[in-house]
Amino acid sequence: MSLFRAKDWWSWRITTTDGTPDEIDGTAGAVAVANIDNDPAGKMKVVVGSLSGVLRIFLPKGGPSGGSTVEDLIVERNLQWPILQLLPGRFISGSSELFLAVLHPYSLAV
Repeated sequence: MSLFRAKDWWSWRITTTDGTPDEIDGTAGAVAVANIDNDPAGKMKVVVGSLSGVLRIFLPKGGPSGGSTVEDLIVERNLQWPILQLLPGRFISGSSELFLAVLHPYSLAV
């Protein structure tokens, strides 16, 4: 007997521009959850990086069916290099804002 029951609250199918599934390496840390745009309301966003180099930021609204709408996608940008890992944090000294570090094969961008 279990005390908890899981239920889908939100999901998104990640595809490329031609409709084929995009590769996401979730085991390497290419998914992060944070208030990455420093919203005063403190709403958390889901940040996803793909091996094709596309960075997406979602603001999931959820619902009873566990689906998603087009409005959930806030930002989609092609960074031209595979995204291996994402890490939100306070990387700029003297600033209390949250930034996103993006690890590519040969570089690290903040």
